[in-house]
Formats: sequence, structure tokens, C-alpha cells
Amino acid sequence: PAPPGTGGVEGAIDVFVTSSSLLKDEEEGSKTFNLGDLSPGDFVEIRAQIDGNGKTIVNEMERDDEDELVLQGPLENATQSNPGGKKGSVTILGVTVATDSVTEFKDISANAFFSTVSVGQLVKVKDKKPGDGIADKVELKD
Repeated sequence: PAPPGTGGVEGAIDVFVTSSSLLKDEEEGSKTFNLGDLSPGDFVEIRAQIDGNGKTIVNEMERDDEDELVLQGPLENATQSNPGGKKGSVTILGVTVATDSVTEFKDISANAFFSTVSVGQLVKVKDKKPGDGIADKVELKD
């Protein structure tokens, strides 16, 4: 993984598609698609939940134009690289996203976020297009 605060998104999320998962193709006018229709480089938006066994089960997968990375889930780790600053990283669902001086921490200062957030808290991270791997916004969710 990249050192905290150096940029880049590190990690991957294994997801499981079931017979009740809805697969929509916005590129083809809201048609459905099969996993075999996906190609390397396709952008997908996934809404999922973690089941009782810790598996990430897809509720809905949508192939669409790339817009922004949004990752929301229980916090696994948060590291502040310089005390009092915004540079660091947040790990959610095994994916680490860097934070830096331009990251907006919604309704909380960066220092308060890093000093009070705890593992398991629900956190949302956004990285707007063109997706440089550095969080544009971080917020605690209820």
C-alpha cells in the first residue's frame, strides 16, 4: 500500500453477486446485463450489504459512466500523518484512501476526526472525478 497521505486508492473489495442482485446497464439505456458483459476498465457502482458471515453481497450493480468514487462502510483504520493536519488515510472495507490539505472533513475538523473516530464507525469518503485517489470529502455517518 501507498504510505498514508501520499495519494492513491489502495485495496480491493470482493463482492458476491446472487440471484437477487440487480445488474443494470446505464450505458445501454437501463438494460440489464450479465457479469460476462463486463470488460476491464468498465466503471460500476455497487450498493451492497455485509451479511452475517462477513461477505459483501451485491444488492445492485450499475454499469455507468465514471463519475466519482464513493465508499461508505465501517471504519477499519484512520491514520493522521501530521498532528493537527489533514494529511493521512482512511481505510474502509479493506480500501485505503489518502487525505490531504484539500480534503474537506464534513461537520468536524480533521484533527477532531482523526483523534475521535473509532474502528467500526460508519464513514463515507468521496473522491470526485477525475478521481486522483485523494479524498475530496470525508464524513462520519449516523
